Formats: sequence, C-alpha cells, structure tokens
Amino acid sequence: MWVKKSSPAVEIGGEWYEYHWYEHQGIGRFEIKTKKVRDL
Repeated sequence: MWVKKSSPAVEIGGEWYEYHWYEHQGIGRFEIKTKKVRDL
C-alpha cells in the first residue's frame, strides 16, 4: 500500500519548503517533490 508523506517546513536560502513523497513498505520512497510554502 502506498502512503503519502511530507516533511516539516525547512528553510533554504531564506525561503521555506516542504518535501512530499510516497512510501511503500518493502519498496521505499518514490517520487520526491519539493513544494515552496512561503518567503521570509
């Protein structure tokens, strides 16, 4: 079964991002995407 997961927001160069991915037990992570959530 695939499960959608996301990270807490992280700051990179003055901008905030979250990482989103799908995980499958036995296969691992797949299709990691970065989403910009806000500017400072």
